[in-house]
Amino acid sequence: MSYKIKNYNKDSIYLSITNLIQSLVFQRIGEERLRQDKNWGIQNHSNEIWLSILIEELGEVIKNSNELRESKITKYHYWYKNQIKKELIQVAAVAVAWLEDLERSKK
Repeated sequence: MSYKIKNYNKDSIYLSITNLIQSLVFQRIGEERLRQDKNWGIQNHSNEIWLSILIEELGEVIKNSNELRESKITKYHYWYKNQIKKELIQVAAVAVAWLEDLERSKK
């Protein structure tokens, strides 16, 4: 049995896939924000402290990116790639937490 897709449009399929991926990424960021709040409560810091936290998380991305580049063994290659994804989610979640703090402190 074969199926034919009527009005096949590569752009609409691409947009659907992109929207699905974005939804998944935003869901993961939201889950990480919930985890952060559960672990540390609502955080209120100066911009300098937030920047330090963000740079520390970004440093983990850089470290794993360098390890991925150097990795010759396939199983480690995938491990480092997954670590990069996890760390980028944390980077994004910290940026969101910082934005939340700035919104809370509006006068």
